[in-house]
Amino acid sequence: MAFVKLEDLYGTINVTFFPRDLKNCEAQLVKDKVVLIKGKASHRERLVGDDEDSTVEVEIRGETVTPLLNGHSVGKANGNGHRSVHIKINGTPNIRLDIVKHMLEANPGESPVFFWMFHCGTRQKIATSYKVTATPRFVEEIERVLGSATVKVG
Repeated sequence: MAFVKLEDLYGTINVTFFPRDLKNCEAQLVKDKVVLIKGKASHRERLVGDDEDSTVEVEIRGETVTPLLNGHSVGKANGNGHRSVHIKINGTPNIRLDIVKHMLEANPGESPVFFWMFHCGTRQKIATSYKVTATPRFVEEIERVLGSATVKVG
């Protein structure tokens, strides 16, 4: 049996592997290795202190582990082995495109960057010449400037 703490851009979650499932994926469970874990979610309600307030804890019962190469699974991307970066740039008040441009130039890589514009109920995808390394830190920095949920990597 193994108890693992999984971390991503949104937080952490506990994952429990029972012996049968652990036997099949134990070699993939390495600290700081990027993996995809599939399993079943369980929710527990716990009382907090003497009050009648409660919190809900979510855990995953791990079933499979898939290793990811450079942050994405082998054979799944945009056909060239690299994920695309999609950035929503309008709807952001007082956007500073010069800052975004600097951040794109400071993170060179292989993932193509696309801007998305939304206007009068239509959306437009704009290809750019930028290619970046789409790390979690890069996404956090862009979203710090443009706001949360403005960057999608996939």
